[in-house]
Parts: sequence; C-alpha cells; structure tokens
Amino acid sequence: MKLQLIFLCAVLSTFTVVSQNVKLSISNTKATDNSEVWFCRSIDGDPINYVIKYDKEIFKQGNILKSFSIDSTMFIMIADNPFVPKIRMVVCKDDSVHILVNQDTISHKVSVHFTGSNAKGHEIYYNSPLFVGGKTLGIVYPFLGKLRNLDEAIEKTEQLKGKLFSPIDSLFNANQISKEYYQFVKLEADAEFLNAILSTTSSLLTDQDEKKCILNKNELIKLQIYYCEKYDPFSAKYRNVNYRNENSRRKCILIADKILTKNGNATNLKLWDTNDSYYNFAPKEIQEGMFATDLIFKQKFGMISDAQAMKNYNKFKGIFPKSVFLPVIESSLTLQNNDILPYSLLTYNSVTNGLKVIANDSLTTFKKFLNKYFVGKFVVVDMWATYCSPCKIEFAYAKDIHDFLTKHGIELLYFSVDNQNNATGWINDIKKYSLNGYNYFATDNITSYLKKFFSPNYLSIPRYFLFSRNGDLIDNNLPKPSDTDNFKSTILKKLNN
Repeated sequence: MKLQLIFLCAVLSTFTVVSQNVKLSISNTKATDNSEVWFCRSIDGDPINYVIKYDKEIFKQGNILKSFSIDSTMFIMIADNPFVPKIRMVVCKDDSVHILVNQDTISHKVSVHFTGSNAKGHEIYYNSPLFVGGKTLGIVYPFLGKLRNLDEAIEKTEQLKGKLFSPIDSLFNANQISKEYYQFVKLEADAEFLNAILSTTSSLLTDQDEKKCILNKNELIKLQIYYCEKYDPFSAKYRNVNYRNENSRRKCILIADKILTKNGNATNLKLWDTNDSYYNFAPKEIQEGMFATDLIFKQKFGMISDAQAMKNYNKFKGIFPKSVFLPVIESSLTLQNNDILPYSLLTYNSVTNGLKVIANDSLTTFKKFLNKYFVGKFVVVDMWATYCSPCKIEFAYAKDIHDFLTKHGIELLYFSVDNQNNATGWINDIKKYSLNGYNYFATDNITSYLKKFFSPNYLSIPRYFLFSRNGDLIDNNLPKPSDTDNFKSTILKKLNN
C-alpha cells in the first residue's frame, strides 16, 4: 500500500509540470478574411525562449482562435495589423481570454476590451503607461530631472513606481486577478521601471544641457547602481520577464564602464564581435537569448544580409548546438529577391498581381527625382518601412486615399526606407497590402539626406508629404490617411493656395 501511495504521488507530481494550454480569441467585425495576426511568444512554452512574430493566425468571419502551451506564466505580444492594435499581455496556465476590438469608422479610433481570465488585469496592463513599451520613459525622464539629491531620487522614483503599479495592487486586493498573474506582473513592473531608469540616467549623463537635471554625475551613477542591484536582470528572479535581455545589455555596458562590478570573470563564448564584447559579462543563458533574438529580429525585418546571417547562425550553432532557437533561425535563412535592387522604382497592380520595374535610380534630391519620373504631376509621398507597424495600420485606408488622389490628378508614391537587404520583405508587403501604383525602394541609405531635407532635423515614419508639379515641397507632414477628412481637406487646401 505504501509503495502504491508513493507511486501515485510521483505520478501526480509529474503532471504538475506538464504544459497547459492558453486559449485566446480575437474578434473584430471589420476584419477582412485571411488578414494575418502575428503572435510574439515562447517557442516551446518556456518564457525565456520568447521570439518576435513566432507564428500567426488569420481572421475568418471577423474572428481568430489561438491556442498554445506554456510551462508557466509569461509575457506575450500580439503584433499590430490594420485590424488589431499591438497588445501586450501576461498569460497564466489554463487562461481563456477573449479580446474584442472595435474600430470607429468615423473617428478611426480603436478600443480593446477583454473578457475571461484576469480580464480586469489585462485592461490595466493594456492601458497603463507602466506596461506600454517606452511610455514609462516619458514619465520618468522629466520627473527625475526635477529631483534634488540621491536620497530624494531613490525615494521619489520608488514612490512613482508604486503609484503606477497601484491599480494592479487594487485588483489583487479585491480578488479580481489571480495570484500568479499578480506576481508576474509585479516582476514585469520592476523590469520596465529599471529599463526606464537606466535609459533616463544614460541620457542625462550624456546630455550637455545641465538644466535638464539637478542631480550631478556621481548621483546619477549611484542611482543606476541602486536600481541595477535591487532589480538585477541577471538574477533568476527576473528570468522570465519581457525586459530581461534589454536590461541585461544595459547592465553589461555598466560593467564594462566599471560602474558595476561582476562576480567572477566574463564568460567569453567567442560569440560577439569586438564592438559588442561587453555582452560577455552576461550569464551564458542570457547570452544565448540575446544573440538569438537579435539575429531573428534582424532576419525578420531585413536588417542583415544573407551572408552575415549565415555567418552568425553558424557561430551560434557551434556554441549552442541544441538551442531551441536554431529551427527559428534556420526557417528565416532564405535568399533575398535578387531581381530587385536598391533604388528600384516599380509599379504594382493588385488585380494582375503584376510588378513592373521602371528604373533603378538613386535619389539625390526629391526635385530631380520627381521631375524625371512624375513630370508635371502633383505627388503625395507615403514614407514607410516593413518594420513599421503604424505604417501598415494606415494601409487600411489605401484604396480610399488612392481613389481620392486619382480623382484630383495627384500621383501617389510609396517610398520605402527599409534596409537594402530586405527587398523580398518589401515586395511581399506591397502585395500583401495592395500598394497599387508607384513604389520606390529608397532603402535606409537615403536617411542621411532625408534628415537634412526635413525640418525639424529628424525623421519619423509613417510620414506623408506633398510636392508641387515642379517637384517643390508643399507640405512635409500631412495628416495620416486614418484621419481621412483632415488628410483630404489639407491637400485640397494646399492645392488651391
């Protein structure tokens, strides 16, 4: 009998570590059938093996169903497309969550509502600036600049973190979210806030304008040390959080700058180039994730040549021959479209799915380029890139805008500033989003000219601008196509001036 009980306990304990499914459903009545939604999530159920755009599902009759297995609570992200905004989430074992996306056809505003497991937590996580990538930095930067000394900086920033997290505390105290969800989100908040502190202090340390910060250099450095030690990204405690790799990179730099110390010697895996050799300070497990996810990101967005990707892959495989990341990297080792060269100008017709290369011409100035290929035409330029999710959201309005411009005798030029190695990704998106008409593969080599051309001197996308019949700039920042009425009225007003 005793042996039977022992055996039964062993069996039960085995079941406790088996992966369990998460079920997600997404609804948007305006979504077109077969439109893709990508999921950024763990490869194998282990939260540390997170990959951007790992797999996808398609809308059918306004709905998507997604199910996957996880070993423990983890962060996932749903990548944005014209029918789903970017959604960051924390999911637990056996969660079942429904996401309802509403798009207002008049204002074009998007709202997201959650039902099911930890629904109220998802609502806050989606809307809180503490968890919306990068927004914490926008809060911390001006806040930190006003603090008078180190002690006040530690006290007040910790209070700020607590205030931002308090809505989650309230939900937990009211038993409206699970303990597992609460504990993981708390770790996510630690990591997000650490990232904001390190980003802010680094900026303030390199900023020449001393008026932006009362704290002196030594105090800013001590603040970095305090937060890195308290919310140490190398610690197993933060193994599964979203920002671990990014925070580990920052910690490695601080170690290399002798701001932080590391116990023991660096683990030189001969993985990194000389310029990135400080990443050797990270534990081996973190180095594996940092290198693999960086390579996968560059592959997916055409930011690395096939030759360099293969070289990095072989190096990585030699050091981590059993890595779970290898199949994902291998699946992206595809040849680029050799028929499409940088600076290609082509037309696309979605009816025939036909591409026609008109010219291969490096743009030296907009005026010369437009006067050569758009003689006597007003031209609207839509500047975008395949890695730019907000750009792709605007493509939902492409047909309406195209019809409007054609009616008024205005040409539309889709102007890509992608990496020059991403010709295949560029062509795929032209077809995917039906970017009919003129398309130009300007590549990112042109960004130095663009930054000088624009006023103020910076470049952000998506961006839309209007040129005259003579190739002169009329407007360098038109409203977005999603602001349809304003977009159209602004153009008509400019043409009538």
